[in-house]
Amino acid sequence: MSCHQKDKNPAEKSAVEKTESVSVPGKSPEISKEETLQTMNNNLLQFLKNKNYQKLASYIHPEKGITFSMYAFVDPSSDKHFSKEDFLKYLPTQEKFTFGEKDGSGEKYITTIQNYLMNWVWQKDFSQSKYEWNGKISHGNTLENAKQVYPKADITVNFVPGTKEMSEMDWGSLAFVFEEFNGRYFLVAIINDRWTI
Repeated sequence: MSCHQKDKNPAEKSAVEKTESVSVPGKSPEISKEETLQTMNNNLLQFLKNKNYQKLASYIHPEKGITFSMYAFVDPSSDKHFSKEDFLKYLPTQEKFTFGEKDGSGEKYITTIQNYLMNWVWQKDFSQSKYEWNGKISHGNTLENAKQVYPKADITVNFVPGTKEMSEMDWGSLAFVFEEFNGRYFLVAIINDRWTI
């Protein structure tokens, strides 16, 4: 399944935001699991684009929290993880965290939560991306293992292809990992990927 994300008109937005209270498909006949997750995916893209990180926080898993992976290879031992409470606590502050290492240089990426969301997670305008449900995260040579790390999860992927001017090496990928909890879906990870050496 592939389609372009588009900004929604006000009527669509009000309908979309009802997703936060949607039950697991099968319990609610009005909307399918795939539709639920695509709507949540689109909401998250709008929250990121508009820097509405408090709204994003409302999607974080209440028990598992959220993990940020800089690339498609997920490493739970080193990827940055926050409980929902800590995410909200440190979000408005200038407290810096190590989110990982940059490919090639090995330089540690140390920054605030807001800067990470603005400059790494939202590396492209993913509101205009190609969408896939449980699709491919990496379009380069990075080994991807999200489905092994999160075997019970569903993953939505947003992909922006590279340009001819940059020999298509300037592509970007943004994935959201969702798990069910108490009859609803919650965000447990945000995974980025880009061209690596």
